[in-house]
Amino acid sequence: MKRILVISGLALWNYGPRWEVFSRFARSGYEVHYVSPFNDKACEGIYIHKIYVPLLKRMEGRLFIWFLFMIFSFKLAMEIAKKSRPHIIYGYEIFGAFPAYMLSRILRTPLVLRFQGTILYPHLGKKSLLPLFHHVLAFKVPADHIIIDNDGTYGDLVARSLKVPEKRIKLWMLGVDKAMYPTVNPLVLKEKLGLPKNAKVIMSICRLADWKRVDRLIKAVPHMVEKRKDAFIVIVGEGSEKARLKNLAYKLKISKYVKFIGHIPYRDIPNYLAIADVFVTLQDLTCLSANTLEAMVCGKCIIALNSGNTRHVIKNNQNGILLNYSELHLLPHFLLELLADEKQRTLLANNAKRYAINNFWTWEERVEAEIKLFKKLTRERTRGTL
Repeated sequence: MKRILVISGLALWNYGPRWEVFSRFARSGYEVHYVSPFNDKACEGIYIHKIYVPLLKRMEGRLFIWFLFMIFSFKLAMEIAKKSRPHIIYGYEIFGAFPAYMLSRILRTPLVLRFQGTILYPHLGKKSLLPLFHHVLAFKVPADHIIIDNDGTYGDLVARSLKVPEKRIKLWMLGVDKAMYPTVNPLVLKEKLGLPKNAKVIMSICRLADWKRVDRLIKAVPHMVEKRKDAFIVIVGEGSEKARLKNLAYKLKISKYVKFIGHIPYRDIPNYLAIADVFVTLQDLTCLSANTLEAMVCGKCIIALNSGNTRHVIKNNQNGILLNYSELHLLPHFLLELLADEKQRTLLANNAKRYAINNFWTWEERVEAEIKLFKKLTRERTRGTL
């Protein structure tokens, strides 16, 4: 049995794509040991090892928390490795990179790092990157390979700028389930959410963090409902910004038009997308999140902000509406136009689905690419060529 030891500062269960990757590793015959500060659920082939340090539940990127995590995650991972020696060390995101490196050096085991994009690109060229020291160090770790999600945040350009050797960089798009379909009648779900049957639904699905900029969508509501009382915003997701966003809707006196759903299971995403007439994403770093890819696969009409590398997937007036920053004030206008024009919505939605089917990887393809990389590394290690 081949074993992968993962060190991560992120929960496994509350993010569908993360779960998809590791569950498929397990189904492919790998034994996965996942070290993190969270109470995740173990399942067949995946073993959860919790770091019992209360402060580590606040994994917000602070240097002090990063330092604590580095010490305690390494200690726990070493204990696990002594009992079940891993064949691959897998450092997940910036918190997992350095302790995974230390462990791999001691065990002489191949090291793979995985980053869900990066926040560094807008900061390149600035005089000091000291506040982002731990982000920079993660890229500097001499891993055998760094897998960077191709989410529009220019992770490959960041890696090259930080002198990561080209042969180590793998810029891969997330996989998607191309057979996503709803399992609940959309009218039943609308009723459950307290929406009229004929409601026009504008959907946002994302973690409620400041850079996700869901506030931009909420600020468009007053101008929109002046013209259409049947238009509602449905916001799916949890996060530190939720209370502020709710307060913003209250201050704008449009709370009855904005539904905060909270976290939903990954399997329910197609059900919520099924009731959406328009999917909106206005994030600052990039709009190519997993949820945008899923909205395209489900054939949704999309409005996205032209941030990061979003324009390489969302083509304006072809498979979505792409707004420049200077056009954000026109968001209510674009929403009203789309809600009034079913033919245009359908055209953009169909084109989005076609693009997704033709260009995106399935989860099977994404995971198979990683497994091929693991097999290559373990062969090279066995031959002594690494």
